Amino acid sequence: VMPTNNKCTVTSVFINDVDMQYATCGENVTLKMNGISDEELKKGYVLCADKTPIPVVTKFKAQIHVIELGPDRPVMTSGYVAVMHAHTASEECEILKLYETMVIQTKKKEKNPQFARPDSVVVCSIKLARPTAVDTFQSSQQLGRFTLRVDGRTIAIGKITELPKSAGDNA
Repeated sequence: VMPTNNKCTVTSVFINDVDMQYATCGENVTLKMNGISDEELKKGYVLCADKTPIPVVTKFKAQIHVIELGPDRPVMTSGYVAVMHAHTASEECEILKLYETMVIQTKKKEKNPQFARPDSVVVCSIKLARPTAVDTFQSSQQLGRFTLRVDGRTIAIGKITELPKSAGDNA
């Protein structure tokens, strides 16, 4: 179970309270497990094989499409704070650095911009408040896509393009 790295064993799989031998991707299931209690499981945790654990990171590089920004903060800059929603995880995050912006209508690109406006595609690095189990969009679409929200409004949608190579590296 990531990001806690608790080891457990699935003993039963239930779909609509019917005991099944297995489940396939996209099915809603209830699992009976040994080695972990209900209190140790939280929203946003990911179950994976121990031989191929899901990466757990506090920062990553992403491509985001800025949809809208509030009137109180009409541009996105380094230091912009939002809530990232990825799979079932909700984590506070901060934009660390903008690497490139492209205005969608003009296709005009700018390297190392100071800010981004709505209707832009931005390549940036994002720092999370807590370690979170995610992956790159290329490796796992479900674990690699996310939204950024502020005050209940979706301000951007994005995909994770790069994870740190190790815990000490920057994205």
